[in-house]
Amino acid sequence: MTARIPLCALVVVAVVGLTAGCGQERPAPSAGPQERAPESTSPVETEGAGPSTAAAPEAAEPRDPGREVYEANCMRCHGDRGLGDGPKAATLYKRPANLQEHVPHHSDAKLAKFIRAGSDPMPAFDKISEEDLEHLLAYLRTLAPEH
Repeated sequence: MTARIPLCALVVVAVVGLTAGCGQERPAPSAGPQERAPESTSPVETEGAGPSTAAAPEAAEPRDPGREVYEANCMRCHGDRGLGDGPKAATLYKRPANLQEHVPHHSDAKLAKFIRAGSDPMPAFDKISEEDLEHLLAYLRTLAPEH
């Protein structure tokens, strides 16, 4: 059995060594004197910026400022989708409102009043900026399923 351990280790090392380069791009062979690589016609490259430095797909999607305000202030109680099932909801004596049902029945002015004044057990968010409040209201409207 002691002879198998070094053999197993050798096999593991060989497999790791062979697969270490998998998935990596290899540089293209350089063009010979008769061959030239085609020139790019990409507008990004022809405007003097060099090769494109486009962000990865996950970074290309801009963050929703309303969702950021919601995540920072509301999600603990109302939950990710606004159902009143956030991680803190179970600790409250009164269940937080289901925003998917509640929000469509009120104007933005009424919702802003609820948010700024609070509604037991929800604390008042009277220090929220007008801009953040507008973003939050727009985001809250996206929570309710469309009919």
